[in-house]
Amino acid sequence: MNFDLSDEQQLLSDTLKRYLTKEYTIDARAKIVDSPTGWSETVWAALAEMGLLGVPFAEEHGGFGGTAVDVMLVMEALGEALVVEPYWVNVGLAGRLSAAALFFVNIVAVISYPALEEAGLIQHQLWGLLLLVPLLHGPGKLSLDHLISRRYGA
Repeated sequence: MNFDLSDEQQLLSDTLKRYLTKEYTIDARAKIVDSPTGWSETVWAALAEMGLLGVPFAEEHGGFGGTAVDVMLVMEALGEALVVEPYWVNVGLAGRLSAAALFFVNIVAVISYPALEEAGLIQHQLWGLLLLVPLLHGPGKLSLDHLISRRYGA
């Protein structure tokens, strides 16, 4: 098996890491965290301009048509830079609908496997509680939920 990155994947990783190294310093991050919103519209716009918001989506839907490896490269770079902008919540989870689906799957897993050991049951309970936050509260102003409610007044 070949585990080398393609030229495009290497370019994606290098470009994002170069941007974050230059623009997302620890001091810049501290200012962002202390801001009223806790995230930066400027950084979010830069991520969008780089095409990162469309990485996991098919090209016919306006996305990048990326693979799981492409998403992994983005998440790796964002994690290394301690980026606080909610990339995964908005791009990966897409808000309440996904949280509801995952919550349902979690319940089905617990019900359908009654011999779940105590440690496994605790893990599923914790996942259920974590999923309740975006399910009940919503994932925030950058989410699809917020955009839809603003657009349609729901």
